[in-house]
Amino acid sequence: MTRRREWLSAVAAALLFAAWVDVASGPTMSTGWQGSTLVVVDAGHGGVDPGALAADGREEKQINLAVAHDLAAALAARGITVRLTRGADRAITGGASTPELEARAQYANRLGATLLVSVHSNTEPTGTVVGPIVYYRAGSSLAQLLASDLEAALATATGYAHRPRPAHHLLLMKADMPAVTVELGFLSAPQDLRRLASPTWQARLAGALATGVLRYLHRR
Repeated sequence: MTRRREWLSAVAAALLFAAWVDVASGPTMSTGWQGSTLVVVDAGHGGVDPGALAADGREEKQINLAVAHDLAAALAARGITVRLTRGADRAITGGASTPELEARAQYANRLGATLLVSVHSNTEPTGTVVGPIVYYRAGSSLAQLLASDLEAALATATGYAHRPRPAHHLLLMKADMPAVTVELGFLSAPQDLRRLASPTWQARLAGALATGVLRYLHRR
């Protein structure tokens, strides 16, 4: 009996250590929606690449990262395995370049991700355009379906609707799975900037994106 207890204790310790290693090895947020779904969330820009700059000096990369973390948490709470291409203010390859975008796509490819959601914030010269827009990999019917579900959820959450748009963005084209770029709003529009700077609004956007992802997974 004593030997059996010792054996069970050893097995439990090994399993606990293995679980700790899995969590410590990367930014995995949870495990197993229907046992096989893995979503890669990409916070656009980072490190030396600030992305777009608002009139008040706010940098796109920080907003993207905050919403990416909120989205990862929202998906994990629904039982979906999530990995972030970056969990802090850094870049994978160290710079803003074609290799950086390719590295992010390759990361998702190596993991065999079910889908890739890249989070960004937009800008335009007139300062009048507002609201989120979703771009999807041109020529991919599944990416278009994902974009439509995300856009519908965002429209419900924000009150702004823009038709999803096909794009030949390098990150999207290099990804092996359905991939989209979500532009959360426009840093060039004062009302969007105020919202995007709010943690409450960031969480609202992330919740909408999580709803869109689940809708897509159930329809796929």
